[in-house]
Order: sequence, then structure tokens, then C-alpha cells
Amino acid sequence: MADSETYYRTRIEEEIAAAERAGDPSIASIHREMARRYRDLIDLRLQLVGDRPGSGASTGGAFGERGAISG
Repeated sequence: MADSETYYRTRIEEEIAAAERAGDPSIASIHREMARRYRDLIDLRLQLVGDRPGSGASTGGAFGERGAISG
């Protein structure tokens, strides 16, 4: 999980930064949507792994990006 989580977190940061730089609101929206999709992949992964006893993973929301990603 660590490798894919690291990749998805990096992509989230890159998409948020691209949204902030975008001069066109529709392009910024596309970048925010991509960030949401990467966050959802992390959430799904946590739910799947977190359901196993002793995994230590939370089944709640991901890492606080929701506020930063919102439209």
C-alpha cells in the first residue's frame, strides 16, 4: 500500500497545484476532479485493508485533503 499511497498523495498535491495555477476555471475544475479521484483511490484502499483485523488502517476519510480539494 505504501508505494501506491505515496504515488496517489504526490498526484493529489500536483493536481491541486495545477488547479491553483490554471487560468481557466474549467481547467482548474478538471484538476480538482483528478485530485478527488486520487483521494478516492486512497480511501478505497484504506477501506479494503482497514477491514482486516489488526491492519491498523482507518476506514474513515483520507488525510485531510477534502477541504483543500473542494470546489
